[in-house]
Amino acid sequence: MLKYSKFKLSFFVVLSLSLSSFVCGATSEEVPNPVQKTVQKLHTPFVESASRGSIGLESRSFLSPDGLPTIDQNWALNGLVESDFTFGSLFKLKNQLSFKSDFRDPSRQVFSVDEFYLDFQKGIFEFQVGQQIFNWSSAEAFHPADRINARNFDGSFENGSKFGIPAVTLGAQLPFGHLQLGLLPMHFRPQFPGPLNRLSMAPTGFNPNLSSFIVDGEIYEKWDLDFKGFIKWSQPIGSSDLSLFALWHNDTSRSFVFNSFSGGPQIAFVEAFHAGMTHRWDLEGHLLKTEVIYSEYKNKLDSSLGFWIQEPIKSMTTVSFGYERSFEFSNGHELVPLLETQWVLGLDRDERFGADLFQRDLLVGARYLFNGLQSNEFRVMGIFDLERSKEAILSVSYEQRFLEDWKFMTSLRGFYSSEPQGPLEMLDHDGMLQVDVVRYF
Repeated sequence: MLKYSKFKLSFFVVLSLSLSSFVCGATSEEVPNPVQKTVQKLHTPFVESASRGSIGLESRSFLSPDGLPTIDQNWALNGLVESDFTFGSLFKLKNQLSFKSDFRDPSRQVFSVDEFYLDFQKGIFEFQVGQQIFNWSSAEAFHPADRINARNFDGSFENGSKFGIPAVTLGAQLPFGHLQLGLLPMHFRPQFPGPLNRLSMAPTGFNPNLSSFIVDGEIYEKWDLDFKGFIKWSQPIGSSDLSLFALWHNDTSRSFVFNSFSGGPQIAFVEAFHAGMTHRWDLEGHLLKTEVIYSEYKNKLDSSLGFWIQEPIKSMTTVSFGYERSFEFSNGHELVPLLETQWVLGLDRDERFGADLFQRDLLVGARYLFNGLQSNEFRVMGIFDLERSKEAILSVSYEQRFLEDWKFMTSLRGFYSSEPQGPLEMLDHDGMLQVDVVRYF
């Protein structure tokens, strides 16, 4: 994940749109669809390709000034470009690039190579190598098993967008299930809201993006070769899907603070071993979701190198449950109530607060889908802390397509936190209004 200047991002936008326009004008075969995205295909005797993408304008405003030197109104240009190339029966090449360029806050500018990998399939085997995104969870908000990719937390605390990670994977469809082995040779940092960002949970003057990795007792301020890996087994069982996994990597979903003799307190990520399971069960229209993960962290630090741990990370178990039920009406509309909860186990109350923002929380919400030509969808959701009774995140959102290949999206989020020194204390009784207009191609 790299950050670019506005000039470089603008150049990337113009170049991407020019290439896409050329492909669209020469090879378009399908009617644009803003939900599924337009697929532009190109056929040759050996290579078949498909491309799609989007470009949008985002407006974001915080409704209650807090008196702090933060940027409370943002305008940003963002986009996504995807393409797939199939080389006969040999292999496939998949890539996905995304970017965001904020006109007021430079710390929000991001250019990310989310996916860029080769996919070879032969018989029961599948081999993939390159930049990849892994999706190990189907939950709405709480997904403790989804740990591999670093995320961008500038927006949704519960569903930050993922950054790609270099990986080599080998999968095999065996009689007793699907087995996948993965090698993770490199780690990347997550993206936290910067010092001028209203969503930042860091103290004033502290930049959480100046973070480090600690591997074998040594600090690495930038990415470095660091071979880790995972093993995952998946198997459909009747109307359910069960997965078991073990993962060893540098966990960017949880951090701790260390003191440096020269630079003061800093954030760091350490090596972790995870073992867990996911289970998704469709029980006659009732969808049940379960995720369980045990996490053990390696807190080895050498104080002679000039730093020491301020608060060591302890081992813990995280459990989440989800339930949803779809109700269909005679007019084609659909109502989907949502219920999820997440619990951190093995830590005391104070330790849980530092381990996860959603240490013991409950989500209650619903989606209402109009299922018409405009793909209208209305969503309402509330996340309530079961231990800190005065802490909650409420959100209402609506989206619909228009003019065939355009989409309008808007959301309003409210934050409540009267708990002293709580993670949302700086956002107490504040609201965030966001409006997006997206053009698909």
